[in-house]
Amino acid sequence: MYFSVAHLQQTPTAENKKHLSAGSALWLFLNSHGRDFEEVKDYEVVRPVRLHTVRKRQTEDVRPQTVKYAMTLGGRDIEMQLEKNNELLTSDYSETSYREDGTQVTTTPNDIDHCYYHGRIVNDSGSAVSISTCDGLRGYFRTSAQRYLIEPLTGGDEGDHAVMTFNDTKDTNSTTPAVCGVTNTSWSDEIEPPTGRSRSRSAGISIVQRQKYIELFLVADNRAYVKMKRDQTKLRQRMFEVVNFVNMAYKPLRTFVALVGLEIWSNSDQITVTPPAGANLDAFMKWRNSVLVKRTKHDNAHLIRYEQRSAINSSICATNSPTLQRRSIIR
Repeated sequence: MYFSVAHLQQTPTAENKKHLSAGSALWLFLNSHGRDFEEVKDYEVVRPVRLHTVRKRQTEDVRPQTVKYAMTLGGRDIEMQLEKNNELLTSDYSETSYREDGTQVTTTPNDIDHCYYHGRIVNDSGSAVSISTCDGLRGYFRTSAQRYLIEPLTGGDEGDHAVMTFNDTKDTNSTTPAVCGVTNTSWSDEIEPPTGRSRSRSAGISIVQRQKYIELFLVADNRAYVKMKRDQTKLRQRMFEVVNFVNMAYKPLRTFVALVGLEIWSNSDQITVTPPAGANLDAFMKWRNSVLVKRTKHDNAHLIRYEQRSAINSSICATNSPTLQRRSIIR
């Protein structure tokens, strides 16, 4: 039910493609989290320990700005240092859903649990972490030697968790993961730690040196909503986890990806979502151009589809890039 995303302002250079190859790991991350860990036989059970956290006084935020977790994985003790991703959402973020009679309802939620973090593993310069702590630890982390996915098996962040390893897919029979028209073959290990840099759209010397800010809009189809048991909060959490990962993956390009809006087709799909995929793409592009762009300003839009016939989920994306007008279907 998830997606991979890229938004380019110019034709990719060799250096850009190196960083955009994060889409390969992103593709694996999303598809692995598209099914329950009970379906995966090869995983290790760990029990994280939350280390002492100093909270600021007189704050209403129940989630600390920084937090540390220790765990034993593969016989090795590791410690995660995490910092909250405060740039996950735009200041004007909104959500749209539909009542049973088809009435559109758009709100600005004030009950969002901001529990999404980036970070590193102590004494491992090649590490990176993208984790949510909403209901246990869920997400992605990497050491210098291996990449992992983590997901809670029981409630709470200090209960049992499943940790699964994965590597870049080399199966020539599988579809090569793509990111909005950019083919990916490997993963760049040069992920930067969380920083508090300001947002800017100003021009610079190159795409890598120029700081960019992308406003992303997600649309979840009706099957994705039903798959999450019609729980809008749970669906929102999954979408935020994905955007949190994307935000981390594109930091090497000095690119901040923030979610400006989420639309859930809770009553029924607003377009016909059926095979073939190309027809879905055309329909989504028409809907976006005639409806969404008039309602919400954004740079990039994705339709999140759930395909019951397989464990692979897919996405259709559209971009406003003036020099890269590619339409892609990501599976």
